[in-house]
Amino acid sequence: MSNDMPIIHDMVVSRRKFLMAIPLAVFVGMGNGDKGKKGVRKKKETRVKFRKGQITTTIRGTLKAGEELIYVVAGKADGTLRARVTSPSNVVAFRIESPTGVKVIGEDRISNDWSGKMTESGDYRIFLKGAAAESSTFRLTIFLF
Repeated sequence: MSNDMPIIHDMVVSRRKFLMAIPLAVFVGMGNGDKGKKGVRKKKETRVKFRKGQITTTIRGTLKAGEELIYVVAGKADGTLRARVTSPSNVVAFRIESPTGVKVIGEDRISNDWSGKMTESGDYRIFLKGAAAESSTFRLTIFLF
């Protein structure tokens, strides 16, 4: 009976080492790339700047199929934000989120124009997503007034 104890003890120690190694492996695996808390990859955000005295700006670019771009606009409560997206064959979907992450316009939807009152001050995010099977050019025009 005493011969069985070391085997059980070895199994317990091995299991403990194994269980301790799992979080370490997960933690080490999270170190790749630009990731935020909890290992979630942060997407690149581009701050939108307006020329002095201007209330509108236009951004032109290209989206790959399934790619998502994020544009950040500083807005003030009670102001109006308008976003207009144009692309060949309307193949760019977009959505807008408030500073607290509330979706101002629904899930990624293909739409040409949206305008609304800002209920919060802070950074609004405009997400553009390539909805076509191939790359597509786009033009995003943002108005703040």
